[in-house]
Amino acid sequence: MLANKQKVADLADIETTDVKNVWLEYADSIIYQLTNCDFETHEDVIEYHDIVNGRTDVLFLREYPILSVTSVTDNSQDSSNSRILDSSSYVVKTGEGIIKLKEPDNLSEGDPEYFTIGINSVKVVYNHGYDFTPVAIGNLASMIAARMGILWKRNADAGVSSDDMSITGVKSLKLSDFGVEFIPYNKTHLDKEIEELSKFVKKKYRKSNIFNVV
Repeated sequence: MLANKQKVADLADIETTDVKNVWLEYADSIIYQLTNCDFETHEDVIEYHDIVNGRTDVLFLREYPILSVTSVTDNSQDSSNSRILDSSSYVVKTGEGIIKLKEPDNLSEGDPEYFTIGINSVKVVYNHGYDFTPVAIGNLASMIAARMGILWKRNADAGVSSDDMSITGVKSLKLSDFGVEFIPYNKTHLDKEIEELSKFVKKKYRKSNIFNVV
């Protein structure tokens, strides 16, 4: 989970034992909707890429950022002619999820200038995601979860029963093209910070999923 439980408790002025997992899960779901990213580490992911153009020297991986590339196999469907490319023959743009063969002048003898045409012609094994939670992501998740805690505590102090999700809190939050916004009821002191930070997070971390069409 992305939120820090102690920070959630401090922001909501409650005990850590009062922090509900459902609040943390809800915060994670909002972050995912904002960014299309779960901010976890994914290891040994295998992807196959079709090559339809004989002059293709670039692969756009379906997931990024790339943590490391284990192997790139060209002509992977032809067992007698497939070849694992040397890592010196291509460049990895980690933040963009791109693998590009080096220019001909920078290739060693025998290295391909282009990938081989074919269905599932190139096999890539790689690790992607985050090996740590970015500070802004952790802060936003903690504030969203804490907001649920504030409303839960408000109801408890008033003697009003509510479930762990604090339904009024969920209904007062919505996603927009810019980030998180709040319908004007059940306001808390965190709302403005959440709105501003969500705009920053969406702009900085939002992933395009144009290559993830099934």
